[in-house]
Amino acid sequence: MQNEKFETPSLKPKKLIRKFITEKLKDGEWETINDQEELNRLYAIKVREELNEIQSSGHQDIMEFVDLIQVAFSFAKQNGFTHEEIAAAMIEKSAEKGPFGRLALNNLNPNNPSNELYFDGMSNSSLKELIIGAVQDATDTETGMVSIPVLDALLDNIILD
Repeated sequence: MQNEKFETPSLKPKKLIRKFITEKLKDGEWETINDQEELNRLYAIKVREELNEIQSSGHQDIMEFVDLIQVAFSFAKQNGFTHEEIAAAMIEKSAEKGPFGRLALNNLNPNNPSNELYFDGMSNSSLKELIIGAVQDATDTETGMVSIPVLDALLDNIILD
């Protein structure tokens, strides 16, 4: 089925904008969002938009990073958190778990909901390559026999951990 664009007013897409942008718009071209669920959905889209703009700039435009940070702070504020609470929580979390940097976990559990995003982009061919590699690793080079316990453990690491 092809993507179709619907132009009915209730289905028109909406985009969060900065306050002073409204001064350049006509009446009816913008609205205040009062529904918290809709607002949260729009903020989630805005975060993705700003991240895309960082990536499109080759990670070279500091203003795009500023936009992402400001959107994140505004998102938190619209959900009841103050800047002071966010700052205190950042300090607490950094002290407890350390800062982000160049470290990456390479043994993700696909059953952990917080890891779902990392598996969404995995194609069938990528999964096939992982499974083929596991079979090769579980195959005895002398006999050519596949060790089921070894294969099972390797597949657990790929699929279940």
